[in-house]
Amino acid sequence: MSKQKQITISTLSLELITPDISDNRPVYITGNFCKWLPDLEEYRMTETSPGKYIFHFPKHLELPDTVEYKYTRGGWDQTELGEYGQSVPNRIAEAKRKWIVDTVPYWQEKKAKNDFRPLIENIADQLNFEQLIKPRRIQILLPYNYYSDPVRRYPVLYLTDGQNLTGSGSAYGNWEIDKQMARLSKDHDHQIIIVAIDHGDEERIQELSPYNHAMFGEGKGKDFLRFLTRTLKPFIDQKYRTHRNRLQNGVGGSSMGGLFALYASLMHPELFGKSL
Repeated sequence: MSKQKQITISTLSLELITPDISDNRPVYITGNFCKWLPDLEEYRMTETSPGKYIFHFPKHLELPDTVEYKYTRGGWDQTELGEYGQSVPNRIAEAKRKWIVDTVPYWQEKKAKNDFRPLIENIADQLNFEQLIKPRRIQILLPYNYYSDPVRRYPVLYLTDGQNLTGSGSAYGNWEIDKQMARLSKDHDHQIIIVAIDHGDEERIQELSPYNHAMFGEGKGKDFLRFLTRTLKPFIDQKYRTHRNRLQNGVGGSSMGGLFALYASLMHPELFGKSL
């Protein structure tokens, strides 16, 4: 991976507005300028009025051309949330901008020490979907202590039909992957990264089928596999601490998703050593 060019941005300031003025936890900025440490005192924002915060980057600090950052309340179990209470992707600041105003509608409550639920991040808006019929939600489920252990690497399992994997699931059921990850972490200290890829709704069968079908038409499985191997997997391996060994990477799914998982592992045994 090429090393980012470093420049000095001496006037970059961040202003934050959050409506939850009853939350008295301090607000911190973390990002690619501080090794993503979530509670450094030198990156604590100043509260200027109820629900309003500001931070001026030091003039002597060298920042990357692209500043990637996120707001926290003091830990990776206390990060900013979106308007529906969901996790949000990292923010991006262009070097040419000098003053940025952000809004955080909700915050994650601090986890109890015995809370082993995975951290869930939505990564769809960071990906190029040109190989697929249409864009969709893609979530990554990280072990509960992923950010507190900056060295450890993890095996990865890519799962189709993301609508059926977490939360309330869908009409077709719920695998409760998030609960299973919590149980594995708590009972066996076995941790894994799950990448949950939503299906294409009415195009699901086409998208997961490697071959043409008399009833359902042209199979788009080859395109979906190209997206998985050329776009999604390289992104995950670059951004997150994954094991690259084929035996530490797998693909899984149910019904048509299972067929696609088998197809993916047969076509790319050098990438995926497991299928289920």
